[in-house]
Amino acid sequence: MNLDTIAEQLLTLDHWPWVAVCAILTVIGQFASLKLFTRERAYDESAGKAMRQIWFWGRETLVLHPLCASALISIGWLDPEGKGWTLAPTLAYFGSAAVASLFAWSYLKARAKKKGINLALPGMSAVPLPQKSESPKSEDEELAAGDTERPPPEEDDTKP
Repeated sequence: MNLDTIAEQLLTLDHWPWVAVCAILTVIGQFASLKLFTRERAYDESAGKAMRQIWFWGRETLVLHPLCASALISIGWLDPEGKGWTLAPTLAYFGSAAVASLFAWSYLKARAKKKGINLALPGMSAVPLPQKSESPKSEDEELAAGDTERPPPEEDDTKP
């Protein structure tokens, strides 16, 4: 089974709750890690001790947040696909969406980069991707073309 087959299965109408939860947790997770639980807030000396601890532990436990959220979603939305599931399969269903959300942003960003798109959330600054240009010539190609001369090798002064 390849990735295209898996993607086709996930994007069928039957699995829309999984895809929706994964997408929502991915976007919320990116916002939380970049704007909410920042390193500056976690180590801000001007904030009170209690607030600093909240920001610190919020940042240190970022990986657990989607799993906790998926557990709450599972309790509130039993049997999302209408197949007679109990709580345990629903927890596994939404838990897998939460785990996938941890990697989804990196995967989407890498796929977009291959296509020349710089993926960023609205309101987040993104560094523009470098434009594709001619590949730089190697030193041997430059010498063959007569463009430059190879500099003499540097001598090692550390030898006695």
